[in-house]
Amino acid sequence: MNQPTAGGEGHMDEFELSAYVDHRLGAAERERVERHLVDCTECRQEVLEVGGLLRRAARPGRWILFGTLLASAAALLVFLRPVEKQPLRATPILPQLTAYGPTGEAPLAGVRFVWAGIPGVASYRLMLSSHDGTPIWSVSLADTMVTLPDSVRLQPERAYFWVADALLDDGSTRSTGLREFRSVR
Repeated sequence: MNQPTAGGEGHMDEFELSAYVDHRLGAAERERVERHLVDCTECRQEVLEVGGLLRRAARPGRWILFGTLLASAAALLVFLRPVEKQPLRATPILPQLTAYGPTGEAPLAGVRFVWAGIPGVASYRLMLSSHDGTPIWSVSLADTMVTLPDSVRLQPERAYFWVADALLDDGSTRSTGLREFRSVR
């Protein structure tokens, strides 16, 4: 393979071999190389060996491509499988109980607890506890505002927690969730 076949003599060089195997030759050059391969067993053997090497080198790519296509098809089957139709049910929108105050800092006396009302309430209940969770005071009422009575004394610079719950006519409940405030002088 040290001389080109341009004059019809010698063997194919590595450039011609590469161009032939990669299908980069024009029609006339390809025809000339193929006429040479008919008569030259050495060049024919070289083309077969190079072609075999290229096919073996390309196989892992084919398997990767095949595996990727197989995985993609499996994913499509998972995502596109028929979904069982569930009957539509009206999901009731549950009203929330919103707390307005106190939050942050509050006075030692005359603390006013306020929350938003919601329709269908039978009664509200407010519970006040100390920083360690000890219950201090609770009250049930129909209103959404209540003032801490003078009989309940708060300590200065302490954290307190409160929660208002609503008991609805249907027996369900809503809550403001636990709220915190700090008493100040």
